[in-house]
Amino acid sequence: MRFFKIPIIIQRIFPNIIWRIPQGSNEIFLTFDDGPDEIFTSQILQILQKEQVSSTFFILGEKAKTSPAIVKSIKDFGHTIGLHSFLHQSLIYKSKKNIFDQLYTSKNYIEQLTGEPVKYFRPPFGRFSPAVNNVCRQIDLQMVLWNVMSYDFDLNISDSYIFNLVETKTCGGDIIVFHDGHKNSGRTVNILEPIINILKNKGFHLTSI
Repeated sequence: MRFFKIPIIIQRIFPNIIWRIPQGSNEIFLTFDDGPDEIFTSQILQILQKEQVSSTFFILGEKAKTSPAIVKSIKDFGHTIGLHSFLHQSLIYKSKKNIFDQLYTSKNYIEQLTGEPVKYFRPPFGRFSPAVNNVCRQIDLQMVLWNVMSYDFDLNISDSYIFNLVETKTCGGDIIVFHDGHKNSGRTVNILEPIINILKNKGFHLTSI
C-alpha cells in the first residue's frame, strides 16, 4: 500500500524530525530532491519564478560539484538549499565516519559555493539511523522529511490521480516532496505548474522551509 501522506503515528515516533509545519498554517512547502540537474532544475526554477513561488532544494554533494552554476542559480532565485548527502545511497548501514564524511564534505562545499549556511538535511530515500541523527546533531543539521509524497517519479501513477490527491488531500503545513534530479523529472516539470495553481486556488501560500 502506498501512502500519499505519511501516517501520523510514524511522525510521532520521531518528533525531532520536521515532517510538516504545525497545523493552522495556510502555507505549503514544496521541496525538491536528487538534484541539481542541468536541464530539469533549470526548468523548475523558471516555473517557480513565473509563479513567484519559493521552495527548498535538497541537493547531492556529488551533483553540486559537477553543476555548481545550477547551485548558485537556486540560491540567486531566492530558494533555500538543503543537503541530500553526497551520494544518493541509503545511509542506514553506513558507518558513522562514512556518514560524517559525506555530510560534512557536502555541507562545507555548498556553503563555500553559496556563501550561506546549510541548515537542513534530508536523507536519501528518507531512510535514517541513530548514526545519521548523531551526525546531524554534530554538524548542526536539522533533519527534514515530508508528510506528502507526490510520486512524480512513478510513471505508473497518472497525472490526473496526482492532481486529484493534491486537490483533495493537502492541508496547511504540508511538506510535499518532488524530484528534480530523477530520470523521470521531465514529468515533474510538466505537472508542477498545474499543481501550483491547484494549491493557490485552494488559498495556500507556497514558500520555502
